[in-house]
Amino acid sequence: MGLYHFGVCCVYILFIADNLKQLGDAYYQQWSYDLYVISLTGPLVSLFMIRSLKSLVPFSMLANVMVITDLPPLSDRKMFNNIRKYPLFFGTVLFSMESVGVIIAIEHEMANPKDYLGFTGILSLASLFTLILYAGFGFVGYWRFGCQAYGSITLNMPSDMLISRLAKLFLALAIFLTYALEGYVVVDVLWHYYLKDMFEEEYRPILEYNTRCAIVLSTVLVAAFSPDISILLPLVGAFCLSILSFVLPGLMDLCVSYTKGYRITSRKFLRDIFLIIFGVSGCIAGTWEATTTIKRDYGYNNEGNQSLLYYSYFL
Repeated sequence: MGLYHFGVCCVYILFIADNLKQLGDAYYQQWSYDLYVISLTGPLVSLFMIRSLKSLVPFSMLANVMVITDLPPLSDRKMFNNIRKYPLFFGTVLFSMESVGVIIAIEHEMANPKDYLGFTGILSLASLFTLILYAGFGFVGYWRFGCQAYGSITLNMPSDMLISRLAKLFLALAIFLTYALEGYVVVDVLWHYYLKDMFEEEYRPILEYNTRCAIVLSTVLVAAFSPDISILLPLVGAFCLSILSFVLPGLMDLCVSYTKGYRITSRKFLRDIFLIIFGVSGCIAGTWEATTTIKRDYGYNNEGNQSLLYYSYFL
């Protein structure tokens, strides 16, 4: 879980840097991509110092308002893509729809956790709204730009139009404000479960802030060496969320439901086995396709972009 949200933070930095670079190239001189990534370190560290999840809610709400104002115009496009791209699509969908760590953290912070689950619970309603928003945004974006769409649809918007520049600025700011929400899970896992008990009480506050700074610096470093958001995003989704969303729930349900006389032909057993097989298959297919794409586009024949290949193999 911590690895997934760490990857999400890296993707967020890539998104912000890509959009800021297009704006900077249009208004000022053409600075290098790495310079934009590094320049985000200070603002991200400041935002990441917010320790309470409740304090991050206004930033996330402001980000959502900015996102829904930037849908592009429509244009006719083909309905289906190459079947080999579906594993990458699988990873992208999981990356977009799943945020397991934040879901658990929100339920833990709620005043009335019982209102969180259920058919009309907060989780169901929020997931439905998110699904409609993402599906509409993705459909319209692909309809407008087709196969020429970049990893972030804002990169396709013309830089010579004021409305496009405002859209890129608002979306970059929205993702920036959401960075701390995703990083909250990384801190929660790393600090509270592994590092906190290693130090005395009087030193814990300052060391927690140091841990937060280290996490931000690590995500900035990974983002600087991973210049393609369209591949890193589905790679993180396929590798991490296939396990978190399908394999682990199936295994845990098997362990909880297993009792004396448990039959392998029961509906619950077959459902759990299906989830496990589906998750493992999606993980292998998505990770393999992403790694193959990285090797093809950023392999050893392209010496300037080998870092993304190294990161994929490390993951």
